[in-house]
Amino acid sequence: YIGSVAGSVSNGDRINIDQCSALNCTVTGSSYVGGITGGMVNVHFKNCFVENCVITGTENVGSLIGGGGSGYVSNCSATSCTVNGTNFVGGISGTGYFIDDCLVTECKINGTSCVSGIAGFGGTIRNCSVQNCIINGTSSIGSILGSQIEYSGYGEEWFVNNCSVNDSTITGSFDIGGIVGSGRIIRNCSVQNCT
Repeated sequence: YIGSVAGSVSNGDRINIDQCSALNCTVTGSSYVGGITGGMVNVHFKNCFVENCVITGTENVGSLIGGGGSGYVSNCSATSCTVNGTNFVGGISGTGYFIDDCLVTECKINGTSCVSGIAGFGGTIRNCSVQNCIINGTSSIGSILGSQIEYSGYGEEWFVNNCSVNDSTITGSFDIGGIVGSGRIIRNCSVQNCT
């Protein structure tokens, strides 16, 4: 667990991580590597941003959070970042259960499996946008979500809703989508000027 602000953050009751940032940084590790924190559990992560950073790891790698666990991420952004990993690689979080109102612009995200502009592997993603990004991988590659968890365990289905992708390039070999590489429920999403 490696991050520029905290290695990992967890609590039995939900706590807030608010208004944290990482600028012009390089964060390197193996698994659970993030620009702010490597991992989080039962945390509300909000109003945070990362700019002009290079984040490199293997599994669970993200511009802000390596692995999101059961936390909630809202109103966060990543700008002009490069994220390199193998599996579960994302512009916001490598893995994330609930992500809302996040923006990723001018980022390069590279991996092998479950790679995306927002979350490489996750559940519900709402009101998020990816703009002017390059997303590259092999399998389960999407601008918003790489691969979606099949069942939430919270009594509801996971879904992707009201998300957009603009002026971005998505490349891979199989299970590649403008919004989701492999997923279940997608609503009210748009893709414009992408290749």
